[in-house]
Amino acid sequence: MYKKLICLSFSLIFAGQFTYGQMMGSGNSLDFDGVDDYVNLNSHFTNLTVPFTIAAWIKPAQASLNQTIFYSHGHGNSYVGGWLQYRNGKLAVGYGDGTVRNSSGRRVAQATVAYNSNQWVHVAGVVRGPTDMDIYVNGNSQTVSYNGSGGSMVTNTATGWIGGYIYNNATDYYAGEIEELSLWNSALTATDVRDLMCSKLTGNEPSLIAYYDFDSNTGSNLNNLVANGIDGTLQNNPTWVG
Repeated sequence: MYKKLICLSFSLIFAGQFTYGQMMGSGNSLDFDGVDDYVNLNSHFTNLTVPFTIAAWIKPAQASLNQTIFYSHGHGNSYVGGWLQYRNGKLAVGYGDGTVRNSSGRRVAQATVAYNSNQWVHVAGVVRGPTDMDIYVNGNSQTVSYNGSGGSMVTNTATGWIGGYIYNNATDYYAGEIEELSLWNSALTATDVRDLMCSKLTGNEPSLIAYYDFDSNTGSNLNNLVANGIDGTLQNNPTWVG
């Protein structure tokens, strides 16, 4: 029912006036406390390349912290892999080139996203190249700015994360709920993103690497519906929410 409501709202309001904070899709979600819980994805995405897209429904409980929604690969002294984060009032998508852990080792697009805490929004980050990225909120393309001067994306063998990240004794834990997270080895179009808002996936879609629908509602596993994809393990007890 909820997904029907959001799609109906989308079709009625879309002419440039779509509002933030609409109802999310049906099913369950995970609620993260922003302190120490997250999902360990147990492996690395060996097939992640540019272009790529990361999309999810999120319901943030805090809007001012540095929060990781998804990170494809762990890193220490350098940025690697791709990520989607909410940092200091900006939604950011980016990647690392594996060289250093500063602005010269990453490429990032960010958009100011003034959505309200405790309201569901659909977010997506699309990366096609170093200065060719899009950020969508509830299907609307946002004005982005770029930072970083890194080269091509590099990946490693460290595991991915959902809802947090730890590096060099610093943390970027997410506070709030996450639902319907997907990772694509392609640059989704605006139409693709809007369609994604309004329907569940099967796991067999072309270029889909990972799809977590969060519908288990029990246990310590987060299943990837893509065949032979990377499953996750809940750490420090994020809470299943119906």
